[in-house]
Order: sequence, then C-alpha cells, then structure tokens
Amino acid sequence: MPRFNYQKICQDLISDLSPRQKEVILERFGLKGGERKTLEAVSENFGITRERVRQIQNGALEGIKEKAGSYQAIFQAMRKYFQNFGGLRKEETMLQELGENKWQNQVYFLLNLDKQFSRFGATKDFYSLWADSSGSLEKARKIISLLYQKLEELKKPLALKELANFASQNTLTLESCLDVSKKIQKNSEGVFGLKDWPEINPRGVKDRAYLLFKKTQEPLHFTRVAHMLEGSLVQTVHNELIR
Repeated sequence: MPRFNYQKICQDLISDLSPRQKEVILERFGLKGGERKTLEAVSENFGITRERVRQIQNGALEGIKEKAGSYQAIFQAMRKYFQNFGGLRKEETMLQELGENKWQNQVYFLLNLDKQFSRFGATKDFYSLWADSSGSLEKARKIISLLYQKLEELKKPLALKELANFASQNTLTLESCLDVSKKIQKNSEGVFGLKDWPEINPRGVKDRAYLLFKKTQEPLHFTRVAHMLEGSLVQTVHNELIR
C-alpha cells in the first residue's frame, strides 16, 4: 500500500470544525496521541452527557465525510488492501500494518469515514476486526466453521496450505480469516489447530512433556526430558518477547 502522511491528512480534515467539535474528535479518536477515549471519558472531561458527546461527534463526522471526498486515493488504497486479504482483517494486525507504531489512531479514524468499512468488536469466537462491504465476514464464518469441523475429524494440526485445500481459498485470504478466529489458532511451529489442543496452547509441564514424547517418538529418561523442556521453555519465552 502507498505511504500517506496520515497526520497531515487528519489535521486537514478536522481543520474546519468548531473548537468543541475538534476537541471531541481529537479525544475520541486519539488524534493528539495516546489512547482513543470512550464517550464516557470524553463526557466527564467536558462536563456534558454521553449523548451530547455523541451528537457533537456525529455532527462533526458528517462534515468531515464531505471533505474526505478530496482524499479518494487513500480510501481506494485501503479498499485494495482489504481486497488482498479477502475483504477482512484483524484490527490489531491491520492497524500495525497500515499505521505502524505512530499512526494507528489516524488509520482508525480514516476507516470510520468510509462507509465501505465496518468495525466488529471482539466476541467469544472472534477478535476485533474490520471488514469491507463485500460480505467477507459471513464468508469467513463459513470457512472457519468448515475448517473447525475438519480439524475435529482429523484430530491433528495442519499447515496453512493443507487447510487451503479444504477451504478452496488462497493462502493470503485464508490466513486473514484464521487470524480473526479465537477457535482456530496457530502455534509456534506455524501449524493450525483448535485453541484447546495441547499442540496449539500447551498448559504446564504435563502438556509440554506430552508434546516432546510425541515429537521424538522414543523413550526418554526423565533427566533428558527435564533438560529438553528447559530449553523449550527458554525458546517459548524468547518467542513471546519477540511477539
């Protein structure tokens, strides 16, 4: 995706707002830096009701959306980005890829200005995500359901290419679907399985010992097991720190 000066674009889009509207938008979307604030937090800061904050925000956004028409290049680039991943992307992943570490709030704000995009909050089965208007979320639900059933049948983790054969999807689209799922997850070796499988999320020494015996397929003295587990735990900590 082309690089844009998100900061400059956002500053221009809000430049014609009234002082009160501008402050509400800056705080709600974190455009001054820091975290995005809830309606409740902004209402307490201004000493007004949440509903009044909502009204000010909605009025400001209507004016901003009209002005955003002059920035079609950035919205077209965002649409193409989503199309490359089958129309949806995990929010955390998308913000990191588009906004890196500096402009994530600006990217979040701009996505709210285009009716082609919708945000879906986290549920018990899905992480927070953004999807375009192509019906991609419903498609992802069906793909994940299909693969969940297939993994239950096979009772073993599979590589992405193996899953792609079952789902008839390219790997880029499929990985984006799996990235939003809490039911199917990827382990440190890059294979996918059900979230409660020890191969995917080992819990404690017992699961790690089980995986070690399964991998080596040979009897091991407990001292060697302890030594090998110690090394794997160090690697796990290293991987988590990198992540």
